[in-house]
Amino acid sequence: MENIACALGNKSAAAGALGNWLVIAERDDDGKILGVKTVKVDGKKIKADTFYVLADGKIIKWIEEE
Repeated sequence: MENIACALGNKSAAAGALGNWLVIAERDDDGKILGVKTVKVDGKKIKADTFYVLADGKIIKWIEEE
């Protein structure tokens, strides 16, 4: 079964299993939406069970801030 994980809040990230879709929004410091992208977890470019964010218009792997 295919599923969709959405990360639409400020500084949010999404992850999913192989074959799932991620919908990720990017916001500015005032909370305004700068863009939204959708990507399928293919196991190659987008890895399963790995969190991703949208930054500068590109979907990138999320690195936890300490």
